[in-house]
Amino acid sequence: FVSRALQGVGAAFLLAPALAIIGHAFHDERERDSAWAMWGGMMGLTMVLSPLLGGVIAALAGWRWAFFVNLPICLALAAAAVRCITDSRNEAARKLDPAGIVLFAASMLGITSALIHGQEQGWTAAGTLARFAGGLAALALFVFAETRHREPMLDLTLFKQRRFVGAIVAMFAYAGCAQVMASLLPLLLQNVFALTALQAGGAMLAFALAMLVFPQVGRRLGAWIAGYQILALGLGVVAIGNLLAATGAYGASLPLLFSGMFVLGAGGGLLNGETQKAIMGTVPPNRAGMASGISTTSRFSGILLGFAILSGILATSARGHLSSTNGGRPFADAVIAGDLPRALAMIPSASRDSTAQLAQQAYAAGFATALGMAAVCSAGAALIVLGLMRQGTNAS
Repeated sequence: FVSRALQGVGAAFLLAPALAIIGHAFHDERERDSAWAMWGGMMGLTMVLSPLLGGVIAALAGWRWAFFVNLPICLALAAAAVRCITDSRNEAARKLDPAGIVLFAASMLGITSALIHGQEQGWTAAGTLARFAGGLAALALFVFAETRHREPMLDLTLFKQRRFVGAIVAMFAYAGCAQVMASLLPLLLQNVFALTALQAGGAMLAFALAMLVFPQVGRRLGAWIAGYQILALGLGVVAIGNLLAATGAYGASLPLLFSGMFVLGAGGGLLNGETQKAIMGTVPPNRAGMASGISTTSRFSGILLGFAILSGILATSARGHLSSTNGGRPFADAVIAGDLPRALAMIPSASRDSTAQLAQQAYAAGFATALGMAAVCSAGAALIVLGLMRQGTNAS
């Protein structure tokens, strides 16, 4: 637990200033657009290729090397950072906001644990409701604390700008409806289509290649349409990709699923570089560091909550389809966890074949429901972004 906490601290130190460094290092607008596109492509590609590379490392050298291999990489990158990144120290930097840090973390912990607990114990269980209440109370206290703090970690006045709010909505929807699929889709490939972990990682290349290429497509589109229109277009493409993938999952059609994965990756690629650019472009230069932190927080909050919410939808839907089986709740829990052998061990041998087919169909149906919800959310976010950022642009 301590090691994982240290990894989280290190990631926060890396990600929070990253976008501000890009803004500081590239002053020419064309060069900066290229940097945003490159950042978006690499960010999406590494998150998608990680399962594939992890599977290769685990197969060839053992799972522990997935940690050991990071040591020389991190040392080399640290040396490169010291050598290549120019100093942009702010002598008038703000002090830490301990209350804001603790309350925001508590709100995310409460809400996320409620979403996880709700899958296991029920959405109206006392423990689930208590967690939701605690998370929402912490969020309300966070907002109150930030309005009273002289130097808050989050300047709430930024949210008075329509374009800024629209950019945050785009980032959150992108993370929760597209980027989260880098973690969810391999589960579908393994549990419905019976691919191994390594095969599932290879199958994710349809998603990964689109995520790599389409930030550059978005950069070129910027010469023809406004940035907020690229955001709305990307979210619309994500909605179509999720809908295609949902259809492929429900019908157990790999070609259709791969088509949906590619379209989903294309939409994510359009958004990946453009979301950071949109957020950073709506704040004054003296708020660049804060905007970088907000962008990163929105991204990972979206991934965290997106994973929890979509997993909850998957679990609830799959349990509904498995309610008629003889295994009861333990059987459904094992199926949802992806452990079909353990689930079938609870079933009499005479009916295992038919039950295995039912379990796969239930999991596929649950996944299709989750992907369908992601499609609805991303389409709704596209409309919100158009409304907020078009009005904000006209007003300016």
